[in-house]
Amino acid sequence: MIQVGQQQVNGGARSWEILAEPMTIHYAAVNKDGTWHEVGDRILPGKEPVCIFQKNLKRVRDRDWPAAGAISPKCNTRCNTSADAQESDLTGAI
Repeated sequence: MIQVGQQQVNGGARSWEILAEPMTIHYAAVNKDGTWHEVGDRILPGKEPVCIFQKNLKRVRDRDWPAAGAISPKCNTRCNTSADAQESDLTGAI
């Protein structure tokens, strides 16, 4: 049985666990100075933790999304939307 433990938040740091007996996967993340650092450790009873995941993301720049609004979906002008469109009409449309 896999169970997700409660998330702990301490300032800019977060940690959470996934319980998958007999092991536990422990994740910890810190968001500081525009950098997101996250690690995941596999913990088995009686053994040292093993790092199984690591992620480092650096913010490149500010964006106006989503405040600027989403792009509305519209048909690609290369595709034929008529009911009698042939498969060949869609070749290269994607």
